[in-house]
Amino acid sequence: MTRTVSGLAVAFSSSPAADLDTELLVMPVFEGEDPPARVPGLDEATAGAVSRAVASREIQGKPSELFLTPVATRWRAARVALIGAGKAEEFDPERLRRAASTAALAARQRQVRRLAFAHRGEIDAAAGVQAIAEGVLLANFRADRYKSADRGPGLLEELTVVAPGGNASLARAVERGRILGECCNLSRDLCNEPSNVLTPSVFADRAAELAREAGLGVQILDEDEISQLGMGLLL
Repeated sequence: MTRTVSGLAVAFSSSPAADLDTELLVMPVFEGEDPPARVPGLDEATAGAVSRAVASREIQGKPSELFLTPVATRWRAARVALIGAGKAEEFDPERLRRAASTAALAARQRQVRRLAFAHRGEIDAAAGVQAIAEGVLLANFRADRYKSADRGPGLLEELTVVAPGGNASLARAVERGRILGECCNLSRDLCNEPSNVLTPSVFADRAAELAREAGLGVQILDEDEISQLGMGLLL
């Protein structure tokens, strides 16, 4: 399942971590866990960098903590990032969504274009992959359309959400996350438009276009029709 919206291609994969062809592979890690012991091949792929970071306490698994290292051998990903997810017993879809957003923002700052995010933890896989897709989409947003200088980093172009046991239900969950994240970004984009650009008539036209793309019928009321329907608050 692959969809492209606003330049971001979103896909689901159940491939092993070693087989993911991407610029940056992100994995959540929890407080108190030993990532090299829990993720087969991770330490070998990073030439021991992960185990050294654990020993020096550079990696502790605290929320939003980020560790990034190149892949030395075997794995197809160019780099691996470990994102702190806090205590495993407190892990939920909202914390995973925040971790995905944090990692995606860090990836954008490093000019990464192709990102893979692997679901780990005890929460339901469908809820997890949906949260990952939402979080990355929310981070893949620019509010600097009208800036001529000091613009933010570029956008991600490709996201692969990874979970074992790939099936149609997980692919649908990723698609739900993509839709929800994209809808939020559309709303943010409208909110950021200046009033001299997004006039009431322009706003109505954009809303109608979005609705029609989703297969919805649209009726736009003018001032007289609003009055006839007794919508005094809007008037």
